[in-house]
Amino acid sequence: MKTSLKTCFKCDKEKPLSDFYRHSEMADGHLNKCKSCTKRDTKKNRRRRLEYYRAYDRMRGNRQSAEYRARYKDDAPGKAKARHAVSNAIRDGLIARHSCEICGSPRTHGHHDDYLKPLSVRWLCPGHHSQWHAINGEGANGDASAESVLQAAKVQRSQLRAAA
Repeated sequence: MKTSLKTCFKCDKEKPLSDFYRHSEMADGHLNKCKSCTKRDTKKNRRRRLEYYRAYDRMRGNRQSAEYRARYKDDAPGKAKARHAVSNAIRDGLIARHSCEICGSPRTHGHHDDYLKPLSVRWLCPGHHSQWHAINGEGANGDASAESVLQAAKVQRSQLRAAA
């Protein structure tokens, strides 16, 4: 009879098999360390070897290159200005980052429905942000000039300051 419980060798707790990652080389097909212990160890290792993993991530291309960022700023100056306006407003405490409005994930992007309202964003996790664009396309005024986005940001910043 196949058991549906397993003991983690790290925390020594008996847990259901669903709390263990699958591993084809193990006799029961699951790792001997539970998911929470595995995640904790992975995070601890990454913190301990942070510079190594940053270099590895850069080498793999997980970060956008300086060339890509420069090309994006040239190709979509209004969008770049809107993104910077949001970052500055967060830094200055005028707006706060929120969890994804669909799934509640804390990792979010500020999505612009309208780039001429650069500080009016909806907070979406990367997956739901991509999904939104796949369904709806580009946000309104995506081709707006950098100057018009900057002017709109100034107006919105003053309105937010007045409301605070």
